[in-house]
Amino acid sequence: MGDPIDKLPTDTNSSPSKSDMDIISNLFKNKEIAGKVAYEFKDSIVGGSLFLALSSPIADKIIRSSGCENEFYIWGIKFLLFVIIFYILKNRS
Repeated sequence: MGDPIDKLPTDTNSSPSKSDMDIISNLFKNKEIAGKVAYEFKDSIVGGSLFLALSSPIADKIIRSSGCENEFYIWGIKFLLFVIIFYILKNRS
């Protein structure tokens, strides 16, 4: 099939060419960019999870049990809860 990689000949005295170094540099630069994108995507997941939790019937039941029956006020309370909890989760250290 082929030679095992540990049996292939190598030249320890040669240095990589400029094109090889450019390729390696681009590969690691893209890894940094991918890490930044994944870090920014974290906020979307936190916001989406928080939205799902607040839009559940359980959240409605908890808010209604406090005596609030007006739908407009319930939406306002959910909005304020979302903003406050999202801010806390985003800025915690």
